[in-house]
Amino acid sequence: MPSELTSLLQARTPVVWAERADASVSAFVSVSVLIPAERERLAKLKHPRVAAEYLHGRSRLRTALGLWLGIEPAEVPLTVNAHGKPIHVDGAVEFNISHTNGWLAFAVSNSPIGVDVEVLQTSRDLAGLVQRYFSAHEQGQFAALPPSLHAAAFSKGWTCKEALLKAIGTGMRDVQRCTVNLHPDQPAEVLANVPATGFWRLASWMLDDVTRLAVACPSTNVFGFPHRLSTPT
Repeated sequence: MPSELTSLLQARTPVVWAERADASVSAFVSVSVLIPAERERLAKLKHPRVAAEYLHGRSRLRTALGLWLGIEPAEVPLTVNAHGKPIHVDGAVEFNISHTNGWLAFAVSNSPIGVDVEVLQTSRDLAGLVQRYFSAHEQGQFAALPPSLHAAAFSKGWTCKEALLKAIGTGMRDVQRCTVNLHPDQPAEVLANVPATGFWRLASWMLDDVTRLAVACPSTNVFGFPHRLSTPT
């Protein structure tokens, strides 16, 4: 772990981190921090890229949680909730992880948090996806934007919605029940939330020219991002 990140985690400071899974990072990723069940799952992953992403993500996450809790990475007790979201057994730390196209992003906090990272989509039927998965308000906002902003608006909307629902813990089944601001040039914002889940705030930024990251946490959290870190692109 980079020294700045290590210090923040040891101080239990909420943090969001993003990094490329390149050779320099992979040198610090080790199967030794995984528990037997995770090693078995890794062995069953036949696609090299998928296996590498799983090892990278789980190794980095266990290392981060171990620093936060002051224990060895392999001793961090993890399970999943009713919706399949990985959680700490005793709720002593909140976390979330996402990866795509060689990027890994994770967030660690003392309150619920969600993170999502996605590559800009330009070749898919974005209008059709918005019609299927976005709320009526979001559909109207998307249609009112010039076509030149459609890819960026979809990327922002999708990452923000997924980060929000991962923070809430219900998963994408409620994707049409929450509304976020899609406009790529305006601040990320929750416009209408899933009922009975409290108040949430969003942050969103580009990691490189085609990759967007979004994070969601309760409005009661210090939203600075407590500490938002990302490696140079």
